[in-house]
Amino acid sequence: MKSLISFSIRCFDALLWSVGLSCVVLVLAVGFYVCWTTPFGKPQTKQIVSVTKAEKPKFEEKIVVLDKNTIYAGR
Repeated sequence: MKSLISFSIRCFDALLWSVGLSCVVLVLAVGFYVCWTTPFGKPQTKQIVSVTKAEKPKFEEKIVVLDKNTIYAGR
């Protein structure tokens, strides 16, 4: 009888440790998620630039000069 009580106390203690550790891991995970997804400081406002037909976007042309022995893999 005494060994049964001792065994049940050990099982209850292990259960409490398990629940405690699970709660700690859950709190850390939620804290990490909140810190990772919320921005720090001032929220940045994004401005949408509308392009009309009169305004054409300007692109810079890049000229790539290659030697005879150069292997070029890119756009």
